[in-house]
Amino acid sequence: MVASAGRLPAAPRDFAVRAQRLLGHIGDSTRRIEQVVADAAALTDEVRAAVSPDTARVRWSRFS
Repeated sequence: MVASAGRLPAAPRDFAVRAQRLLGHIGDSTRRIEQVVADAAALTDEVRAAVSPDTARVRWSRFS
């Protein structure tokens, strides 16, 4: 399903690779988990911008 989403015309660059990386190994250290959450937030923002440019950007202030 992730690969299919990555082939959509509006998908952010390298979406499938980035999403698989995020979901493949989250880790167990606080630092690693915080990085995965921050990376996921960035990818989510890119998807939102691609499908609805007028949507306000979600801030993940704790991880930015």
